[in-house]
Amino acid sequence: MQKKITWNMIFDDFKRRHPNLRKQVIHWCPLDYLTIELFFKDGQKGKYTYFDHKMVWSQDRWMKGE
Repeated sequence: MQKKITWNMIFDDFKRRHPNLRKQVIHWCPLDYLTIELFFKDGQKGKYTYFDHKMVWSQDRWMKGE
């Protein structure tokens, strides 16, 4: 029997693999298949994919100004 992967499990996997970045995350949301979008304190956005355990930074920022 296969184990169901939840969005919280994906975020927990991100926190385990990127302990320094996890402290900077203020919000996350589901994005795509096995992928979550992360919002950081400094205005950066990124995507974490559970399938290959990769963190990809977005060129967009989620808040205006700094």
